[in-house]
Amino acid sequence: GGLGIGVVVFLVPMAYGRGTQGIDLVLVGKLLPSMMLFLILLKLINIAFTVGAWSTGGGFRAGLFLGTMLGGSMGYAFQKIFPSVVGSAVDPASYGVIGMGALFASAAQAPLTAIMFACELTKNYAVIVPVAAACATSAYVSRFFSDETIFTARLVRQGLDVENARREDILRNILVRDAMVRDVVTLPADLTVKEAFQRAHLGSYSGYPVTDARGKLAGVVTVKSLRHALKEGLHNRPLLELTPPRLTVITPRDTLRDAMIRLNQSGVKRLPVVSSEDPHRLVGLLTMADITQAYNDDLARAANRNRLLAAARARRQEAAATVEVSPAMAMAATEISLVECDPQSLTAGLDAQPDGHKAADTVVDSSSPDRAALGLDQSH
Repeated sequence: GGLGIGVVVFLVPMAYGRGTQGIDLVLVGKLLPSMMLFLILLKLINIAFTVGAWSTGGGFRAGLFLGTMLGGSMGYAFQKIFPSVVGSAVDPASYGVIGMGALFASAAQAPLTAIMFACELTKNYAVIVPVAAACATSAYVSRFFSDETIFTARLVRQGLDVENARREDILRNILVRDAMVRDVVTLPADLTVKEAFQRAHLGSYSGYPVTDARGKLAGVVTVKSLRHALKEGLHNRPLLELTPPRLTVITPRDTLRDAMIRLNQSGVKRLPVVSSEDPHRLVGLLTMADITQAYNDDLARAANRNRLLAAARARRQEAAATVEVSPAMAMAATEISLVECDPQSLTAGLDAQPDGHKAADTVVDSSSPDRAALGLDQSH
């Protein structure tokens, strides 16, 4: 791979790297269409060598290069084949912008991003309408053949569960009580700023709830605010003076999505969790780290379920009973619903090879006791 890349770079340096020089030449109309096609071929060869050598290549910048070259060459071809439609007033090099946006939209399946990216990058807004049409078409054609983008495909090859990561209902389905910290370290409200800092800076948290003598939530202070108050000379001031006048809280019955919204709107890094019955009784604390951990745990559980189901399907296929139907057998040319079977048997699925319509075709019963144990759908 390295030797092949070296040969290509030595002969045609423009086919290597980010391809900025080649893109610029196309957009200013100073590159012949034959050279564009030649560079496309060399770039594809370079990508093959790079990937074959287990290196990084063939991603975002390569897509821009290939799209620009392909679009530019097609612009010249359209002008030659359809001169009355394209006309001499239309610069064939503008098709390079269209090709760049179309290929980016196809690879990323993000047409709006590709439209703005292509026009902003080239400062050519005269072709925004054809760019929009090309980007929308290429993105939907790409989505028709595959749900994966150039970015998610790499994650799938690494074994990551992209489908579960796309689930929008994860945070909606997790309650605050399942992610919050229950053993909360608090600071008494009757402390001075100096006393509170002496306790807080020894701990492992950056913020602490403040409670009064009855254990009611009075506010939240951060180590940063305490340190700042000490620098201002407020050593003996009451701790309550540093707590914000408006306190953002959440209850255990709320979802993590609600918590995310409140964190973003208030700009705080932690939410005191108060009782649903008594809004002044502190029952826990929730931070962004807790939300992230709960999110990752849910993804891990979903991925584990998928692995168990896949293993169960594999075992079921291995243990499946195979019956070859010959013309002499009683069940030949008979509907499966009319075939007499053992009353204790369970038919969960039949696979016919090649099509189940001819004698000597193979029928596989894919049922297994594992199916009942997993609670999957069953049919007699």
